[in-house]
Amino acid sequence: MSKPLWLLGLAAAAVTLAGCSSLGPDTAGAGSAAAAFHAATKAGDGAAACSRLSARAVAELEQSAGARCPQAVLDADVPEAAKVRDVQVWGGRGLVVLDHDVVFVAQYDGGWRVIAAGCSPRHDRPYDCTVKGG
Repeated sequence: MSKPLWLLGLAAAAVTLAGCSSLGPDTAGAGSAAAAFHAATKAGDGAAACSRLSARAVAELEQSAGARCPQAVLDADVPEAAKVRDVQVWGGRGLVVLDHDVVFVAQYDGGWRVIAAGCSPRHDRPYDCTVKGG
């Protein structure tokens, strides 16, 4: 009778460990959000690109461009990028380095959203981004 209890304990430990592996940073989701944003801009689908932006980024883009998001995002100087090279996630925020762009993302209830894109590093200063909204 002790053998079934031992197996039950082993099974419980395996389930617990498997559950812990999902507690790590969601780098795949963050990278996918940035890649999907870039795929939409490359395809000329402003509505799809805007659906990948945070609400604050949409508002800032529309205000600075003086146009609705689907047109403003296509007019923004966002470089073409497709391949995700590196993803770093800290809590609900992340940095995605693509082949020709750096994108900042944040996790919301509905998933990962782009909060800044078309970003270039500047020595000892914050990134300069063409689409931003935190």
